[in-house]
Amino acid sequence: MSVIRRATTAVAVWTPRVIASRWFFVAVVAAYVAGAALIALAARPFLLYDEFYHFRVAELYTGQWSPWIADGSDVTHLGDVERLSSYLFHWLMSFPLRVAQAAGLGEFGQVVVLRLICVALSAAALPIYRSILRRVGLSAALSNAAMAVFILPPVVMFVGATVNYDNLLLLLAAGCFALAVRAYTSERADIPALVGVVALGCVATLTKTAFLPAFAAIGVMLVINEIVRGRAEGFGARWSADQRPWLRRPATWAILAGTVVALVLFFERVVGNVLAYGTPDPDCARVQTEELCRTFGVWRRNEALEEAAAGNSVRLGNSLSYLITSWLPESVRTALVVGGETARGIQTSSGSPIMQATIGWVAIIGAFLVVLASTRAFRSRTARVLAVAFATYSAALFWTNLGHFVRFDVPLAIQARYQLMFLPLLVGAALAMFGRIVDRTQRSPIAWKLAAVAFVLFLALQGAGPITYLVGSDASWIAPESPIVDLVPFLRRIAALDVIGV
Repeated sequence: MSVIRRATTAVAVWTPRVIASRWFFVAVVAAYVAGAALIALAARPFLLYDEFYHFRVAELYTGQWSPWIADGSDVTHLGDVERLSSYLFHWLMSFPLRVAQAAGLGEFGQVVVLRLICVALSAAALPIYRSILRRVGLSAALSNAAMAVFILPPVVMFVGATVNYDNLLLLLAAGCFALAVRAYTSERADIPALVGVVALGCVATLTKTAFLPAFAAIGVMLVINEIVRGRAEGFGARWSADQRPWLRRPATWAILAGTVVALVLFFERVVGNVLAYGTPDPDCARVQTEELCRTFGVWRRNEALEEAAAGNSVRLGNSLSYLITSWLPESVRTALVVGGETARGIQTSSGSPIMQATIGWVAIIGAFLVVLASTRAFRSRTARVLAVAFATYSAALFWTNLGHFVRFDVPLAIQARYQLMFLPLLVGAALAMFGRIVDRTQRSPIAWKLAAVAFVLFLALQGAGPITYLVGSDASWIAPESPIVDLVPFLRRIAALDVIGV
């Protein structure tokens, strides 16, 4: 009995220390890179979540050096690319794609090159998110645990392995959030941080226009913060910090020049679209002919749905029902969905039976903990700007999806990946609140925390990371040209050993 007690004590003492260590976080990043790279190297073109579209637009840009497409009237199957607001990722990806083409790589090789770049982009965001969690007050153990939990949903690594602008957005959003927290909490006006927020916010919006509400919320919060604190402390005192050391750095002028370029691109595209079309992201038919737009599958689908929904009874009054029965459940369910083109057409996998049965309850408990944490976040100086950005972005996303529902009479474009840039922060908030609750209410909080760790490890074995892709796939999912085509069957058998019900 004493042996068991000593073993239990050792586990209770060493588990928090291990999780808090730098090497644990290194292992988390390594696991993410390995899992995402495995999918990137193995999967046939093209994966779910619009890989075909993103690759083809990047391919289109290889024919020119400018980020602006002067005439998109002869570009078919991609919708409007002439006034597309979310173009920056495609233009940037065109440069490594040119190199891959010049090296003589075939289409699969070209796709893999861009996939691996996307893995690197999303992996680079992980240390930044960890630093944000530390800055808002989470311990090293909680911050590391939050990043470990963040990479577990199958969609996280799967999107990381996909040629998709969400990967660049994840990195840019992380940088923008980190600088926003720094600027919001600075004792003096932090001009470098404010400049960085402007630059990264503009670039992130040009990467994916959906970031605009979060960028706007951050901008408003920072302006209000400077006005309120300037009045309280005196504008002269707040802005009197000597900027000469910063201005003397050679990198400073490059950053300022980059910010000017970002602003020019932002005004040309986002502001220009608002002035010309009344929206940052105009419908294809506002810019191009309907004939051309019908060659784009998404636009053609929407047109058919709108015609079928003519005279429907869906109204904005149905928003609560839509939220409960469609938006929230689908946002959770799609965290498990992976797949793409195979030798037998498009195939998908939705996770193991255990994952499917538990993810809803995990999401409900997590949401409850986040709501509890939000009452503290809005009062916290370090977390407030992030809480407002998340609330604004989520409201805008819901309003957009609700508009689709009213227009098309079907739930459309509801996906877990749309919240990826906030998910590390939400996981951190939930874990912090869980720890706070058990510390205050339980006689043995360490037992509850160890039980939570054990539960997470169990779920991880049921389909976390690349496991869902491996177990749900077969030989038809794997590219014959893949350099690991012979390794995948072995990995599939290993992954399936611990998955219950498969």
